[in-house]
Amino acid sequence: MPTVGELYQGSIGGDAIVNTDPNLKPEKSWTGELSAEHNAGNGTLRTTLFLERTRDALHSQALTQTVTTVRNVDRIRTNGGE
Repeated sequence: MPTVGELYQGSIGGDAIVNTDPNLKPEKSWTGELSAEHNAGNGTLRTTLFLERTRDALHSQALTQTVTTVRNVDRIRTNGGE
């Protein structure tokens, strides 16, 4: 869910302006992780694959050097391994 600050608490201070949007939608995410471990006798080897799909992601974006806004981004996809 967007925070109260992201929804309603815009600010102007010095050279910075923060815009807010009371119509921000909550993020919706689907995440997954697959891990495998192997005991090698003198240590453990672990491998993990992960992925995340997020709709209506909240993204803070600088519109100019002094103006920042938070908006919903349609989709974000993250994949990786470690």
